[in-house]
Amino acid sequence: MYDAALALAAPFWLPYYALVRRPGHPGLLQRFGVYPPELRASWAGPGPSVWVHAVSVGETLAALPLLAALRARCPGRRWVVSTTTPTGQRLARERLPADTTVFYVPWDLTPCVRRAIAVVRPRLFLALETELWPNLLLRLGAAGVPIAVVNGRLSARSFPRYRAVRRWLAPALEPVKVWAMQTAADAERVLALGVPPSRVQVLGNLKADVVPPACSTEQRAALRTQLGLTDSSPLWVAGSTHPGEEEIVLGAWRQVRVDYPTLRLLLAPRHPARVPEVERLVGQFGATPRRWSQVRAAGASGRHSQPPPPGPHDVMILDTLGELMPLYGLADLVLVGGSMVPHGGHNVLEPAQWAKPVLAGPHTGNFQSLVELLSAAGGLRVVENAETLAAQVREWLAHPERRRQAGEAARAAVAAQAGATTRTVQVLCEQFGDVLLADDA
Repeated sequence: MYDAALALAAPFWLPYYALVRRPGHPGLLQRFGVYPPELRASWAGPGPSVWVHAVSVGETLAALPLLAALRARCPGRRWVVSTTTPTGQRLARERLPADTTVFYVPWDLTPCVRRAIAVVRPRLFLALETELWPNLLLRLGAAGVPIAVVNGRLSARSFPRYRAVRRWLAPALEPVKVWAMQTAADAERVLALGVPPSRVQVLGNLKADVVPPACSTEQRAALRTQLGLTDSSPLWVAGSTHPGEEEIVLGAWRQVRVDYPTLRLLLAPRHPARVPEVERLVGQFGATPRRWSQVRAAGASGRHSQPPPPGPHDVMILDTLGELMPLYGLADLVLVGGSMVPHGGHNVLEPAQWAKPVLAGPHTGNFQSLVELLSAAGGLRVVENAETLAAQVREWLAHPERRRQAGEAARAAVAAQAGATTRTVQVLCEQFGDVLLADDA
C-alpha cells in the first residue's frame, strides 16, 4: 500500500521536484538507484562498507566528527555517505576524505531501495538524526544489515505524525538495534512509538562536538575588510533564513539603524537558489544587495578596478555553501533562521560555539531542547516579531558587556554538552564490533 501510494503520487510529485524544488538536480538518476560507473567501482573495493545517511547540511556537519572518530577507531572499512539535498552533497564532498564515497539516497520505493542496497552492499547502516524511511529500513533489515539511529531526535512537532502511524511503522522500526538519542525527551518519544527500552540511550548532540574552523588574526582582518567593516560597525548575521524571514529581519534592521546607522547586516538564505529573490527584497527596503561570492572574488583578485567594499547602506547576501560558520565568527550578534516563520528552526549551537549572543523566533520545535538550554544559560533570546527583534538588537548594541556575557554563556552551555561523539563511537563499537572492529569483517 505504501509503495502504491508513492507510485500514484509520483506523476505529480516528480515534475514539481525536478523542475521547481530541485531544478537541475545533478543526482536525480541516483535517487532511482541508478549510479555512474565510478560510483559502482568505488563500492566494489575490498573491506566491509558502512553506510551513513545524512539528509542535508546540518546532518552532514554532525556526521563529520563522528566519521573522523570512527575512521580512527575502525581502520580498513569503506565509508559510504548518502545525502538527500544537493547542498548536503556538496558539503560532504568538500569536507570528507577523498576515499569516502558520496552519493544520493534512493527514493523510498522498493525497486529503488533494492537497487541501492544491491550496489552499495552495506554491512552496517547509520542514520543521522531521525530519517525513518519505512522501505529503506525494512529492506536493510531483510538483507540482514544492522541499523542504528545516531544523534537521534524526534521533535514535539513531528512526534504526533509518527505516533498516528506507529502501528504501521512498527515493522520498519524493528530492525533498528540502537537508538542513540540527543535528549531524554527525544528518547521518551521514541519509546512511545513502541521501541524496546533496551535499544534506547541518551548520548547527547554530536553537533556540540563540531569544532569551529580556525581563523587567524590575519584571516579575520581580511574578512572584515572584504565585508567593509570598521571598528565602529557591528555586524548582524541572520543565518539559514526562509521565505518571510528576510522581510522581518530587514524591517528590524531598518528600525535599529535609526539609532545605530553603522550596523551592518549579512543575510544567509537557507537555500542559495533564493538569492535573486532576497536581492529583490533588499532593494525594496532601500538598500543595495551585495553577493558575498562577488565581493570575496574581487578582494582576492587584487585588481585596481575592483568594486569598492560594501558600504553602510549595503546588505551582504551569502550565496556560497560552507562559509556561514566562519562568518558567524565575525558577527556581533546572530539570528538563527527557520524560527521567525513556522519552519521549526535551525541549529543554534553554531553561533553559540563562537561565543555569539543568539536570537531565535518562536518557531523552534526542531531544536527546542537546544533553545531551552541556551535560554536558561542566558545566551539566547526568543523574539516574536520585527519589533521585539529590533528591541533586542538595540539592547545588545547599547550594552556591549551584556552582549559579551550572553555570548560567553552560550559557549559555556555548548561546551557542557561535549562528548557525544566519544559516547556514540563507544556504543557503536560495543553493539556492532563484528563489523566495525573485526579484522576479517
